[in-house]
Amino acid sequence: NNNTVQQMDPSDITPHEHDVLYYGRGNGSHTGTIRFRQLVNVARERFVSGSLEDKKKYAYCIVHHISSLNPPGRFLNKLDGKDG
Repeated sequence: NNNTVQQMDPSDITPHEHDVLYYGRGNGSHTGTIRFRQLVNVARERFVSGSLEDKKKYAYCIVHHISSLNPPGRFLNKLDGKDG
């Protein structure tokens, strides 16, 4: 199942160029985060004016695109109290 969440030790994770980082300031310049924002901006107008079903499709397409890259992009969020 592609929707399975894998538990990993955060100290074992090194973000790569396709990963989208959701933590702290200063991660906006990460390559994967920039690409994600570009994809969101392209779909923004259609997303805002679309139906709930359309919004789900746009979100799915963006997440699918990121996770289909080689290596697959991940959506990473730092756990509270963890540095790194």
